[in-house]
Amino acid sequence: MYFRFKGHEGLLGEKVRQIESQFIEKSAAEMQKSLGLSKTLATKQARLLTSTRLALAHEALTNPTSPQKQKETKEFFVKVCENLKD
Repeated sequence: MYFRFKGHEGLLGEKVRQIESQFIEKSAAEMQKSLGLSKTLATKQARLLTSTRLALAHEALTNPTSPQKQKETKEFFVKVCENLKD
């Protein structure tokens, strides 16, 4: 749903933008608090991480016939999540 309605001018596009904005703000606040980053840098990092997650999710969802790619994507997400805990 995210990829289908991102950038649309209608109500669903607006909701997608709101959710994305809230997610980035929350992620940035957590990065600012836990990593001691400035608000500007934390927001940039949150946008980068969100974009990377969405790109990988999109790749996995649009290429479900490749078990190897799904395995690699899952392993990557596990490593990212483990690194975020440190």
